[in-house]
Amino acid sequence: MKLFQILNGRCHFDMTALYHDLNDAKSHYSSDIIIVETPDYVFQDWGFDETKTEDERFIKPVPPEGWAYDEDTGTFFNIASRKIDELIALLTKYQQNLDDTDYKVTQLAEGIITQAEYAATGLKEIREEWRAEVRTLTDEIENLSQNSLA
Repeated sequence: MKLFQILNGRCHFDMTALYHDLNDAKSHYSSDIIIVETPDYVFQDWGFDETKTEDERFIKPVPPEGWAYDEDTGTFFNIASRKIDELIALLTKYQQNLDDTDYKVTQLAEGIITQAEYAATGLKEIREEWRAEVRTLTDEIENLSQNSLA
């Protein structure tokens, strides 16, 4: 459980780290200060409806259009930005795979290994797939970036 000071119908101040329990918190403030116990999933700026009981008193914030609410942190995030971050991580993985296998292509180009030896590794086909993924992800990131700025 968490402890929150309620102000203007909002969970205003998280007192959890300061006090052991509700009685301890209330003992430090005047009786007109509203302090309540909340479930752990409640965060600062959640609404508070004193006409309801138990967990129904706490109202999760509604994100604006194009945004979502992160249940773990109690914050809003831009959906497009989060998607772009995920795509960039995936793009980075494919680019790293290509970088990590460049030495085989260099060995082939320098005649250190033969075409047959290179073909036996299956790298040509795999690298083609990785390059196709890089192109697809790059285009998707660009489109998302342009649309999120509009």
